[in-house]
Amino acid sequence: MSVDIKRIETVLEELRREDLPVAMRSWRVEETEDWAGEPALFVWTLLEPGGILPGGKIGQRNALRGMMIDRIGDLAGDALVYVRFKEAKTAAPAP
Repeated sequence: MSVDIKRIETVLEELRREDLPVAMRSWRVEETEDWAGEPALFVWTLLEPGGILPGGKIGQRNALRGMMIDRIGDLAGDALVYVRFKEAKTAAPAP
């Protein structure tokens, strides 16, 4: 399996500039295998703290996951795309 990780990261950076259900701080793309030994692409996504509305945790994450998979799914080739989230504990430092 050979996936263009740089292209996927570029697409995710473009997506981050859009109006999203919850803001992404960063991500890490990993080309590997899933639990069944099938080709997989894991996108480990760090969300901005406090960006998830009360009662919206599952809905907002699912909406963002869908947007991400729509954008990068074709770039993953035969690999299944898995998107995992973690919310940052603190705000990002000012540049």
